[in-house]
Amino acid sequence: TQHRPDTWRLLLRYMPGNRTRRLEKMSQLRHEYTDAVTNYFEKYNADTASEYDRTMYNQIAVDLPRTNPSMLLFQSPIVQASLHRILFVWG
Repeated sequence: TQHRPDTWRLLLRYMPGNRTRRLEKMSQLRHEYTDAVTNYFEKYNADTASEYDRTMYNQIAVDLPRTNPSMLLFQSPIVQASLHRILFVWG
């Protein structure tokens, strides 16, 4: 189980297979995500957002409670907030 996260990152081609480039690339990706959260999610304003962004933001909010409702993990407000942020930023 300790290798599971890295295995998924490799299979999804998110993390380089070359070990010498991993640290730098993962640091770059984390920085890009942090910037995207700051620039898109935290600054989201429905009054000034594009129609596309408003639609996506609202659709994610509607879909989140329906995400595997039988599993308590997905009903947690913290998990739903994290999923909303992740889905909006990468959408």
